[in-house]
Amino acid sequence: MTFVWQWPQLTLCALVLICAAVDVTRDAYTGKHSVSASIFGNVSFYAVLATLLYYGGFFTEVRP
Repeated sequence: MTFVWQWPQLTLCALVLICAAVDVTRDAYTGKHSVSASIFGNVSFYAVLATLLYYGGFFTEVRP
Protein backbone atom coordinates (compact mmCIF):
# COMPACT_ATOMS: atom_id res chain seq x y z
CA MET A 1 0.00 0.00 0.00
CA THR A 2 1.44 3.36 -0.98
CA PHE A 3 0.70 6.76 0.47
CA VAL A 4 -0.71 9.28 -1.97
CA TRP A 5 -0.70 12.87 -0.72
CA GLN A 6 -3.04 15.21 -2.53
CA TRP A 7 -4.97 18.25 -1.33
CA PRO A 8 -7.22 16.45 1.21
CA GLN A 9 -4.27 14.80 2.95
CA LEU A 10 -2.21 17.99 2.88
CA THR A 11 -5.16 19.97 4.26
CA LEU A 12 -5.56 17.50 7.13
CA CYS A 13 -1.85 17.78 8.00
CA ALA A 14 -2.01 21.58 7.84
CA LEU A 15 -4.98 21.61 10.23
CA VAL A 16 -3.15 19.33 12.66
CA LEU A 17 -0.12 21.64 12.63
CA ILE A 18 -2.30 24.72 13.08
CA CYS A 19 -3.99 23.12 16.12
CA ALA A 20 -0.59 22.34 17.64
CA ALA A 21 0.58 25.92 17.02
CA VAL A 22 -2.57 27.29 18.67
CA ASP A 23 -1.94 25.11 21.74
CA VAL A 24 1.64 26.34 22.06
CA THR A 25 0.57 29.96 21.57
CA ARG A 26 -2.21 29.62 24.15
CA ASP A 27 0.27 28.31 26.71
CA ALA A 28 2.80 31.04 25.97
CA TYR A 29 0.36 33.95 26.32
CA THR A 30 -1.92 32.84 29.15
CA GLY A 31 0.22 30.45 31.17
CA LYS A 32 -2.99 28.71 32.28
CA HIS A 33 -3.14 26.30 29.39
CA SER A 34 -1.26 22.99 29.70
CA VAL A 35 0.39 22.50 26.35
CA SER A 36 1.68 19.01 27.23
CA ALA A 37 -1.79 17.76 28.17
CA SER A 38 -3.30 19.33 25.09
CA ILE A 39 -0.67 17.90 22.75
CA PHE A 40 -1.11 14.44 24.34
CA GLY A 41 -4.87 14.68 23.89
CA ASN A 42 -4.54 15.83 20.30
CA VAL A 43 -1.97 13.17 19.45
CA SER A 44 -4.16 10.38 20.79
CA PHE A 45 -7.18 11.77 18.91
CA TYR A 46 -5.26 12.15 15.64
CA ALA A 47 -3.74 8.67 16.02
CA VAL A 48 -7.23 7.18 16.13
CA LEU A 49 -8.32 9.43 13.26
CA ALA A 50 -5.30 8.49 11.12
CA THR A 51 -5.91 4.79 11.77
CA LEU A 52 -9.53 5.07 10.70
CA LEU A 53 -8.59 7.08 7.61
CA TYR A 54 -5.81 4.64 6.69
CA TYR A 55 -8.04 1.58 6.87
CA GLY A 56 -10.81 3.50 5.12
CA GLY A 57 -8.55 4.13 2.11
CA PHE A 58 -7.92 7.86 2.56
CA PHE A 59 -4.19 7.50 1.85
CA THR A 60 -4.41 5.11 -1.10
CA GLU A 61 -4.42 6.00 -4.75
CA VAL A 62 -7.78 5.54 -6.41
CA ARG A 63 -7.76 4.97 -10.13
CA PRO A 64 -10.96 5.17 -12.14
